Amino acid sequence: MGISPSLPAQSDNTSAGEEEEVDLLKYQVQVNHAFKLHEIHQLYTNWYRLFPSGYASRSNFINYVKEEKGIVNPEEISKEFFRVLDVNKDGKITFSEYLGFMSIIKPTSRPVEPEQLITFLFKVYDKEEKGHLTNYDLLQCTKQVFISKGYDINEERVAKAIDNNIKTLLEMCDKNGDSKLTLEELLEGYKTNKNLLEYL
Repeated sequence: MGISPSLPAQSDNTSAGEEEEVDLLKYQVQVNHAFKLHEIHQLYTNWYRLFPSGYASRSNFINYVKEEKGIVNPEEISKEFFRVLDVNKDGKITFSEYLGFMSIIKPTSRPVEPEQLITFLFKVYDKEEKGHLTNYDLLQCTKQVFISKGYDINEERVAKAIDNNIKTLLEMCDKNGDSKLTLEELLEGYKTNKNLLEYL
């Protein structure tokens, strides 16, 4: 028995006890069919389990991050993800914003779109929203990636691997040699280096 294209659920404009028809097809089109209807239903249900009001605030978004396996520093990760996911900068994340994020990093009905993922990661790395990534930005974020994979970044071999990672990324993308990477440089670099995402 299939999932109906609409379901009774909470909306951003209703109280916890009110119900309205939520159009799953609308969400499916929003994310370019990254998920099947029943998968959107599951994501929706889980979102409202964690955030009954329909919104995730800065303080409670960590509840979502803590449920993800393999995240070593949920406090730091939740802060950076929140900054990027809060598209309209109103201090809260809606299900629609969350679904857009999931369609970039974990689509199930179509392949990951590399350009979208590179754009998302650039925004995460560019914490000060300067429009470019410095060597320091790349170092700090690469360290977090290695830590999340269980590596001890104080080990000499790991530190060397991190340095090589950054060096390779700059060689791929830093065409003007200013030791900074813009989003445009990363996207151009991907066109000739399809393994670029391995270094982000």
